[in-house]
Amino acid sequence: MANNSEVARIRAQIEAECEAMQRGLTSYAITAQHRFINARYDRLGALQEELARHVGEQEAMEQVVGLYIKVVDGDS
Repeated sequence: MANNSEVARIRAQIEAECEAMQRGLTSYAITAQHRFINARYDRLGALQEELARHVGEQEAMEQVVGLYIKVVDGDS
């Protein structure tokens, strides 16, 4: 059974990582930008695994992709 407050906390972290990625995409330092974005993707993967323990792998993937699209691509 999913702990709703833990799921909400993980989702908030995922959204924060996506927002950081979005900001990184507009930075000036290309080399640092690449490392920064790779680190964000790595962190997203870890958060997705953590979320999957609460909601299952498929649901976790769908939530991460949905949050990524919402934040990085600007879709609501």
